[in-house]
Parts: sequence; structure tokens; C-alpha cells
Amino acid sequence: NIDNIYNILNSRGSAILWNGSTSSPSFTVDISNKNIKNITIYGSVDGASLLTIQFSNNGLNWYNSQYSFNNTGAGDFGFAISACPKYLRLISFSIT
Repeated sequence: NIDNIYNILNSRGSAILWNGSTSSPSFTVDISNKNIKNITIYGSVDGASLLTIQFSNNGLNWYNSQYSFNNTGAGDFGFAISACPKYLRLISFSIT
């Protein structure tokens, strides 16, 4: 069905994990019912920090992935990964 192909190719979801908040972990993104293959994460940080993506199959038990971003100072960051977890969140550690 052409409509289904159009909807699949032209639908993008987004979620705000942090917005002016420094609490860790971030909000949980439930993508268990989405056909996700690639995830793009971007934003900015106020200071040196280590951001790590965590995955979960049930939204309760979390596991660090190999995807981390080490920012040595304030600034923007962005990266894309190929992954298809059911749940995703970020954790942040301040680097001093």
C-alpha cells in the first residue's frame, strides 16, 4: 500500500530527554512499539561531563551501552547510532 510506505518513510518521532535539567538519569524513551533502526542524539552541556546511553528490555533493568560521549567542557554534541532497544535513556557523570 503506497500510503503505508509513505507513512513509514516520512514519520519521525522525537523525545526530549533533558531540557534545562541536570538530573541523571534522563527521562526514559519508550520505543518498544516503534520500528527504530537509527537513533540521533544531540544537545549541549554546561560543563565537562560523560554521557552514556543506557538500554533496557523492560524499562526497569538498565545496561550501559558502548555509546558514550566525553565532553571536556561546555559545548554542543551530537552523534548517531544504529540500535533498536525497547527503552533508552542517558546518564550523565560530571567530570572534575
